[in-house]
Amino acid sequence: MTVVKEKIESKLLEYSQYIHNYELRQMVIDFLNQYMPKLKTYPASFSGYHHFGETIEQHIIKTVAFAALHIQEFNLNEDDADVLYASAILHDIANAEFISEERDPNQNQKLHQGKYNRSPEAAHYHAVLSMFMIGKYMLERKLLNPLIMKTALAVSAHMNHWYAGYSPEPRNNVERFLAMSDYLASRKEVKLNGKE
Repeated sequence: MTVVKEKIESKLLEYSQYIHNYELRQMVIDFLNQYMPKLKTYPASFSGYHHFGETIEQHIIKTVAFAALHIQEFNLNEDDADVLYASAILHDIANAEFISEERDPNQNQKLHQGKYNRSPEAAHYHAVLSMFMIGKYMLERKLLNPLIMKTALAVSAHMNHWYAGYSPEPRNNVERFLAMSDYLASRKEVKLNGKE
């Protein structure tokens, strides 16, 4: 388990407690502990068209909120609900890994507000990169948990509506709900409980 020197509070850590499966919940907590400083400060979007000045954490919180509505509205079973919560929390985890404050002069990187940068490859492939990060976590710990595998597949498909050539098409309802939740969380005009 990754340990951070200073505990950083986040609504995402609270959301992780809704995950019933122990190994899946622990994986989510481990990723949050490792990446929380970046999630709280790094921008969710470099294009300026989506997420409108939000951090990665703020965008993920909105995505989890929309995903929770699908769990309630469609009465998902406990395993599917666990996968939807976990994948909503981790769907953009590669953005925290592949965004940097240090510019690499050998790469064509896109700057955000003159401070952060990200390679175009990370933009297009972050859904699949997030899946690989989850896979690496499983391999390092020798886990064969089917819910973790389903979470990895779900995050790989969450960008199909924008990057069809780089992200697989959602294959089941959980993956469709995640992609829809991510899309809705990116739209400024969509309101949740009467608030933008």
